Amino acid sequence: MDVGLFFGSFNPIHNGHVAIAQYMLSHTGLAEVWFVVSPQNPLKPIGELAEDTLRLEMVRQTVASINPNLRVCSVEFKMPRPSFTINTLKRLQEMHPSYRFTVLMGADSLATITQWKDYQALTAGYNIFVYPRPGVDIEEHLKLYSRVKEVDAPILPISSTLVRNLVIAGKDISHLVPLVTAQFIKSNAMYQTKQG
Repeated sequence: MDVGLFFGSFNPIHNGHVAIAQYMLSHTGLAEVWFVVSPQNPLKPIGELAEDTLRLEMVRQTVASINPNLRVCSVEFKMPRPSFTINTLKRLQEMHPSYRFTVLMGADSLATITQWKDYQALTAGYNIFVYPRPGVDIEEHLKLYSRVKEVDAPILPISSTLVRNLVIAGKDISHLVPLVTAQFIKSNAMYQTKQG
């Protein structure tokens, strides 16, 4: 089975994440897309993150309400922190030897991939589907890696930072996140104050 792995903090998950995952399912031949929730991203400040099990449950409830071929993967919760993508891929391949995993990432991530742990093993060993990011040109990067393919997924001007700041300000977020997500954030009093 061909599975796309969508790594992220999902702090919180929003309509942009969902649109990308749905597009990948519809246009790339992937059978499923797994949201790999990272307890700790080595390139992001930990103080900005909501509690990891809350984020995991938020993503689980959100994707369950949208599409049965969207799944949640909690493998990084059982691994050393911070989470390195190449280590997670190796673990998932051990757990599911018959699956073919493709990494889904934004153009901004590809542009900085040389900062990633063992990025050569990642780019040589796995297919990577890259979705566009405003103002990020990856033409030169695409020439460097034969297993990287650009996918013309939609660009929605939404960020998790924007959603968090609106919650802090007491503003409506229903146009930026799925209904289930908005309800989860409210019922768990997430992002009520500035973290860190």
